[in-house]
Amino acid sequence: MTSTEKPAPQKISLVTTQRDELFAIGRLIAEGIEPQFLHDRKKPVTVSICGSFSSGKSIIAEEGRQALIGHTEMTRGHKDYAEHWEGMRDGKPLEIIYTDGIIAEKQYKKPALNPFAPSLRPLREIFNRRQQGGITYVQNSRRFARREADIAVWVENRYQILDNNPVVDVFSMIFLGSTKWTGRLSWSPLRQEFNAKRGDWTRYVEVNLRNPRILQSEKFQHAMAAIRDIGEGKPLNKDLLKRIKDSAAYKRKPSLPSPLLFNSSGS
Repeated sequence: MTSTEKPAPQKISLVTTQRDELFAIGRLIAEGIEPQFLHDRKKPVTVSICGSFSSGKSIIAEEGRQALIGHTEMTRGHKDYAEHWEGMRDGKPLEIIYTDGIIAEKQYKKPALNPFAPSLRPLREIFNRRQQGGITYVQNSRRFARREADIAVWVENRYQILDNNPVVDVFSMIFLGSTKWTGRLSWSPLRQEFNAKRGDWTRYVEVNLRNPRILQSEKFQHAMAAIRDIGEGKPLNKDLLKRIKDSAAYKRKPSLPSPLLFNSSGS
């Protein structure tokens, strides 16, 4: 590759089976970003998180935030759709923004909520309030994931929609883009591996890396290698696992999809 060529995007696809592994992916992504990128206020790192309903997507952002600035109170904004969290990293102030694209659309746009193609305008209004460098996490905006995210994460679980439920069909269209609950797993070579595994925390995960600066970062390549190791079934590094279990996000009681809306495949 010459100095003028951009590195090709990278994609990791894997099947996880433990809650710890989702936390590890969130932490590895955050801790893998070089300080000069983290503290660039003009070009903050953007991470999108999409996937199926109630799959644990928010773990990626919550654990990433804990990894960078620890357990703090939300500094300003609105819970779920315009959260601003501030802390210190490398002796410098850092700001983590979290927003849910669907909720932001509902709050900012009249008439409310176009779930099939959420606008990016409400997200940009939130981004413009940034005061420090840091990371912006955007959940449930497939348009942002396709067009603007430096790192795009997809998390899909094994829960299937009950037939002829119009309320849940809306959830399917919003989160997966299909009322047939196809997601991405249907086209993945890992489909058989996923279906062979049981457990409440079995997930199909994709991590797509597109930003040329981060692609050329040796530190982030180590993070990507560690994520690949998870997919290969290797045990988590002991120091990494300790950092995860010390985080407030991990200690919070986990929740699983409502049995009123979903049933487990194969049951």
